[in-house]
Amino acid sequence: PIFGDRRSETARSAHNKGARAIDRESGGGSHGQSLGVPTPGSHLVRLPPRTTVAAMRRTVNDLVREAKARIEELSVAELETEVAAGSCMVIDIRDFRERLERGAIPGAVSAPRGMLEFWFDPESPYHRESFTFDQRYVLYCAGGQRSALAAAVLRDIGFDDVAHLEVGFNGWAEAGGAVEDVSADSKWVKRS
Repeated sequence: PIFGDRRSETARSAHNKGARAIDRESGGGSHGQSLGVPTPGSHLVRLPPRTTVAAMRRTVNDLVREAKARIEELSVAELETEVAAGSCMVIDIRDFRERLERGAIPGAVSAPRGMLEFWFDPESPYHRESFTFDQRYVLYCAGGQRSALAAAVLRDIGFDDVAHLEVGFNGWAEAGGAVEDVSADSKWVKRS
C-alpha cells in the first residue's frame, strides 16, 4: 500500500510486523480500518508475513510437474511399440547441435523447440503442412523436461493426440534404443 501522509511510518511498521494498525488520528472511518483487512470495495490484499515475490513464483520444476500431470508419458518400450506399428510421428525438439552430437531416434522429424508452436499452428505464417490435427505425435528432448512442456503447449493449441518420451533421448540411448547419425548436409553449411 501507498501511504501519503504522516501516518505512513506507523502504519508501514505495523503492517510489516503483521499486526493490525488502527489509524487513531482519523478516528476510524474509511481510513481507520485495520491495515491488511479487506473491507467492501477495498483493494487491499493481506499477504502472510514474510511473503516475497520469490516465494510466490513458480519454478521451472513446477512448470514441468504441472505439464506432466496433464500429458501422456511414454516409456522407451511403449515408444518402440508405436514406432514399429507406424502409429505416430516422432518429433525431436532438440537443437540441431544436440542432434549432430548425439544422433537421433531413427525416422524422427526435427522440429526445434523454439519453432514448435509456429510450425504446428495452422494460423501461423510458419505453419508446416505436415503437422495436422489428426496425426499422433510423440515428442522427445534430451531428458524429458522440454518435451513435457512442449507436449503441453501443443495440447493447449488444439493437438489432442500428443505424448512425450518420459526419459528423453538420453534414456532412450541408455536403454539400447536405436540411434541414427545426423550429419550436417549442405542445408546446414554456412556460406561465406
